Amino acid sequence: MRLKEFLINYNQPLDCYERMSFTDLEFPFEIHAQHFLDIAEEDLLTNDLRGNINALTNAKRAIDCQVEAVIEVLSLKKARQFPVKLEKINEIGLVAPRVLKRLNKLRNSLEHDFVSPSRDEVEDFIDVASLFIELSNGLFRMYAWQFAVYDKQTYGDKNGFQVNLNRDDNSMEVNMYKTNGKVTTYVVRPGEHEYIPLVRLAIKTDWGDSIETDEQLIQNMIESITSPEQD
Repeated sequence: MRLKEFLINYNQPLDCYERMSFTDLEFPFEIHAQHFLDIAEEDLLTNDLRGNINALTNAKRAIDCQVEAVIEVLSLKKARQFPVKLEKINEIGLVAPRVLKRLNKLRNSLEHDFVSPSRDEVEDFIDVASLFIELSNGLFRMYAWQFAVYDKQTYGDKNGFQVNLNRDDNSMEVNMYKTNGKVTTYVVRPGEHEYIPLVRLAIKTDWGDSIETDEQLIQNMIESITSPEQD
């Protein structure tokens, strides 16, 4: 039984989320995005065209590095074009969509028009890059390795499901339960319909800074999983 089928047929409210263990995700590249960002800040000390161009170039490298790192460690679908890569980041709810749109707008205006960037434009780009990197760094510091979604009124009967992350291939072992005990185990692999909603749930609830309640986050996850699958 797939998790999607389980959720469609489940007849108890799922309203509670519990993190049982955490893990750090190793940054996959030798050079960290923060290194490029630090160099960009140093470039700003040279207040001329050369400093602006170098600062912008290194800030762009920082963003590219961070985006590729997130895609790599979470086994998201790879893409060549930068806007598509940002869509992948947006899908998992890692940062606010407005930040990503601002980032892409600044990048496009400065990268493709071959116009000398102003100091204000470069500083804006570095500020947005810094915000994006700081927000997404939380993923590497703490990621839910095991978590459960259940009906808190009947928790003793293990109503709901538990997820265990396999660090080797980023697959997720999902153990599903009802009042009479364990129903089945299903392995969700990267690229499958249930994968992104589970990753998004883990990220949104790990850091405790979401304005949405656990109930809202769980409901969003259920709606995403039970929705028709796209080709």
